[in-house]
Amino acid sequence: MICSYIFLLCVFLLTQSYADIEPVSTDAIPENFGIYDPHPRPILEFKPPSRIIVQEGDELTIECDGRDQADHSMDEEVHELRVSITADNHPDASLTRGDIGFYGFQVKTLKFVPNDEGRVDVLETFKLQITKNKISKDDQGWYMCKACVDGEDMWGDHVEICDDTDAKFFLDVQSPTTGDDVLGQSNKMAPRSTCQIFGDPNVITYDGRFYHAHTSPCTYVLSMDSVNFSWFVYGTLGECGVTVTGSCLKSVTIHYGRESLALERGWLINYQGDKHEVIEKGGLTKGPFKIAFNGANVAVTVTLNKDGETEDQLVVLWDGYVSAVVQSPMGVPTMGLCGNNDGDESNDFDLWGVAHENSQFLCDSMQVDRYGQCSVGARPATLRQACNSPEARQKSRSVCLDILYGGDFAPCFATHSVNNFLDACIYDQCKGLNITNNLYPELYIPDIDSKVQPACVVASAYATRCSGDFWISSTEMAEKQSKLV
Repeated sequence: MICSYIFLLCVFLLTQSYADIEPVSTDAIPENFGIYDPHPRPILEFKPPSRIIVQEGDELTIECDGRDQADHSMDEEVHELRVSITADNHPDASLTRGDIGFYGFQVKTLKFVPNDEGRVDVLETFKLQITKNKISKDDQGWYMCKACVDGEDMWGDHVEICDDTDAKFFLDVQSPTTGDDVLGQSNKMAPRSTCQIFGDPNVITYDGRFYHAHTSPCTYVLSMDSVNFSWFVYGTLGECGVTVTGSCLKSVTIHYGRESLALERGWLINYQGDKHEVIEKGGLTKGPFKIAFNGANVAVTVTLNKDGETEDQLVVLWDGYVSAVVQSPMGVPTMGLCGNNDGDESNDFDLWGVAHENSQFLCDSMQVDRYGQCSVGARPATLRQACNSPEARQKSRSVCLDILYGGDFAPCFATHSVNNFLDACIYDQCKGLNITNNLYPELYIPDIDSKVQPACVVASAYATRCSGDFWISSTEMAEKQSKLV
């Protein structure tokens, strides 16, 4: 067992000194090797897919490979290339640390070639494999590969130069047991990331970033499969607000393959032009869409992939008013107002791999404007503009504190911060939503401002957030908190 935690010695294919260097065979050497490289940096050549599925109790091996091509004078020290795999819960420790339970195997190579500048190009490669004999649920989570060398910045200070581009991956540890979910469905369901859109509109991305979206009355991509483009979730927003005008969801449309299904106000289902009231029927199946109602939300489930008893699912919840939840398989790359689903909230505004810090650029890029009628997304009003007066703000704050801190939500505080929901609550309560039934006159939709306060919309969103923990942890947590919905 002790041998499991001992690294094999690094293997150096060439160990001669610079003075004794002879050109090596060019087989398998990059074309630019032997050419002066003024800005060397490591490259991750091989990394795991964005999601690894493994059964609890199985053995798992993960591999990451890196290389570094660097230019050296004859008397310079060769860079030491390092490759590591770290976990989110151990960000500063390689998984090859013995107490984490993985053991590692690594192979390093060095090749030297004189270049045209009278110097030496050094090509280092590093292959790292880590293995764990028996994977447990505790191992589930986000991991990252990284290739690093030591270097200097423009001031000559020591820095670590690394490549971890697109190197995060999610380890999905699936249990052999099967249980029922809160909507009465069975089968083992792979973990899902959760995104929420509610109010005017407040967004919590898959990776947990909270922002007020810069939107206008228009249709937006809430989320989409950014690799295979097999599914899309669109949200259509309309005007809402009393003190200031904003935009709120009025319908959500799910596109899967050639099939589409729309969720509209009043918990109405629109499939192939026919309207269905799922409240009366309890549950429906329309094409690939399984529809259920749990008393607060209509839930639409689409099975994307099935591996044995385990299913990858896309789930959309709709409260019949202005709030939606989109759940997609954890670690599967996405694009839209819900972010990219890579476990890192700092890059949720990036667009097709290009870094952005401005949410408006993302929102405007996600407009689905088939007829050129959408305006640029409006910057959300300030809290002072929404509340009109300090008295109105204080009154709204009091209402929100009573609802969110009234007692029932207390078990959720440790898991999900309530602060962003409180801010959204005060804003929407001050501003009002002014939702009217402008779709189907035959359906009764309450006046949300006088009958159902905007604060209740936010409270419902927080309750949904709390009750969703079992998608990423345990069914027991969901059973404790699903009563909040």
